Amino acid sequence: MSVKTRIGKLYNQFFLTGQVPAADIARLNNQRVLIIALVLIPIHLGYIIFFWLTNQLYAGLIFAHGAVLIIIALMGLITLNLRKNKSGDTFIYHNLAPGLAAAYLLFGAALYVLDEPLIAGINPYLIASIAAAAVIIMKPGFAAFIYGLTYLALYLNLPLNQLHSKELLSLRLDGAAAAAIGLGLSLMLWRINALNILQKNLLKRQNKLLQKQQEELNHMARTDMMTGLYNRMRITEYLESEIERINRTGEESSLILLDLDHFNEVNDFYGHPNGDIVLQLMAGVIKGQLRKTDIPARFSGEEFMIILPGTSLEGALRVAEKIRQAIEGCTFTGKMEDLHMTASCGVVPINQDQKATSDSVYQKASRALSSAKSKGRNRVEAAC
Repeated sequence: MSVKTRIGKLYNQFFLTGQVPAADIARLNNQRVLIIALVLIPIHLGYIIFFWLTNQLYAGLIFAHGAVLIIIALMGLITLNLRKNKSGDTFIYHNLAPGLAAAYLLFGAALYVLDEPLIAGINPYLIASIAAAAVIIMKPGFAAFIYGLTYLALYLNLPLNQLHSKELLSLRLDGAAAAAIGLGLSLMLWRINALNILQKNLLKRQNKLLQKQQEELNHMARTDMMTGLYNRMRITEYLESEIERINRTGEESSLILLDLDHFNEVNDFYGHPNGDIVLQLMAGVIKGQLRKTDIPARFSGEEFMIILPGTSLEGALRVAEKIRQAIEGCTFTGKMEDLHMTASCGVVPINQDQKATSDSVYQKASRALSSAKSKGRNRVEAAC
């Protein structure tokens, strides 16, 4: 591995380049642009008013403050418009804040040059360098470029107002120090922000994964994995809710308890794997005869329970008979081509009754089912 490749690899590892989503950086930066605009516009406006009232010698400073004030105001308005129109993933959206940082650094350099004859010192450029680094998240390469460019502009323009070689050298060194401080701060804050964004995104992904796993666990806890219908726990919860709803509204519903006749013989003769296939097929047949609002479940073994909301006893008897006929009409292939399935059903109405429970309703349906079996199976019986 060449030295250049190693340096590039270390650079990417340290600054996490290519790992941080650009949209996250742009979103944070554009939020900060609005705050910057609200803070800096009154400050620069105050400077303009102060210099205007103080001395005409400050014309250059007034122009510099006025120019940066206009830039900040325009960028603030553009940011507001982008947020209003939800304009993401555009060139302006991604580069507005870095452009503001570049403009403010150039403003600091210009102020340093213009202000030097009046107040010797590095303060304007140093403040601009630190402010740009602290507020705007800049990619390392862009930060190095813009700090280098602004310092170059400062370096070349300082002789306009300072002709003494010693003072000029001192000012240039001070400017270099300010640029280095700003660049170092920008690089440090880029890494900190990049790590924070990556950690937040990792937590989001982990939370989504946990939520998905929780949903799958909840689904498994309430679903019969063989047939895909609700299991006993879930249908009991639905039944209790339906009883509460009926007691509250007075609306009538019904329940069907269905048992596949002689199913143990299927397991004994064809084997349990084929018995499982039959259960799956019968679940599909049952579900195919119901409305979307009806609630079927595998209650236990070869026993199925069906809640029919808003259905009278007469209507439930018709549904049960339709299911019975559909099961009786099923044909099978292969080793089970001689198999003939039938089902017995017990049907019970769910009426307004403050004493009713899921267990009491089930017991009534179970007695009706037992009656159907005692009368020869393959039939539908209503609860007495």
